[in-house]
Amino acid sequence: IVAIAESLVGKIAYGWGCKADPPAIPSKLDCSGFTDYVFKLAGAGTIGAGTYGQWDNSYPIDKGEIKIGDLGFLKPPSQASDSSPNHVGIFVGYDSNGNMMFVHCQGGTGTVKTTAQAAGFYYFRRPFVNFAE
Repeated sequence: IVAIAESLVGKIAYGWGCKADPPAIPSKLDCSGFTDYVFKLAGAGTIGAGTYGQWDNSYPIDKGEIKIGDLGFLKPPSQASDSSPNHVGIFVGYDSNGNMMFVHCQGGTGTVKTTAQAAGFYYFRRPFVNFAE
């Protein structure tokens, strides 16, 4: 999962609603299209369409339980009490300062690797699919 996600950093532009199935190499994906594409490319199968679908196809975990390949979701403060995520990324490990790192596809920059804090990921979930790190 990590090798695939990191290999796509800087190579895919953001396109709202854009999805793709391997072996096609997409030029654009949205955030959930990116995460689903990475899981499919890794042979884990689909994790669902849209951030809502991926939220529903995963279960909550505590920050301390996070493993490579888990998902980070962003929800704006006005939606913090409901299950309305609007952005998703893949946890790929920690940087040298101990910051959680995620690869995700965001508007304006496409695929990037950033800290959880920079991306605003504060809700962590584990997909129901089986996957290898």
